[in-house]
Amino acid sequence: MPEGGGPATMLRRAWRSGLVVHLLVLGALLVGIGVLVGGAGAFATDEGSYEAQLRALDHGSWVRTSGTEQLDPTGTHYPIAFSTPTPHGFVPLDKHPAWPLAAHLVSAITGVGHAYAVLGLVGVAVAAAMAWLLAAEHDPRWSRPAFWLAGLSPVVVTASLGWA
Repeated sequence: MPEGGGPATMLRRAWRSGLVVHLLVLGALLVGIGVLVGGAGAFATDEGSYEAQLRALDHGSWVRTSGTEQLDPTGTHYPIAFSTPTPHGFVPLDKHPAWPLAAHLVSAITGVGHAYAVLGLVGVAVAAAMAWLLAAEHDPRWSRPAFWLAGLSPVVVTASLGWA
């Protein structure tokens, strides 16, 4: 047997590690899953609206035009569902302005194409960390199971969705 013990010993040691180690493992796991699964495209209309809003912000405005104003001068057939009309065009998503704004700030680091995925991963990590801390308030023995339950729960499945 190696000096450090076998795999079971290593797993026990890792399990007893602090929150930061568990966050790093969860982050690596989520990034690995994301790479394996890849982008599946939009799941709901809001995701397209989030993306359109982020791209508008990337160009310096909350407002977008359709490019078809000559064909549809009233904007009746604007191609993004549930957009809000303004005198200068349409706001693709004004019902949750903090989410596109946060994605816009993150996109300066990650690029527009990865901003929402990074926000989703951060959301899962924050949910798991909060579960750890809340469970530790009651009984520290439950902090690790609470962390992994929150980190691998349905939250992780919807992490890339803006409404998750």
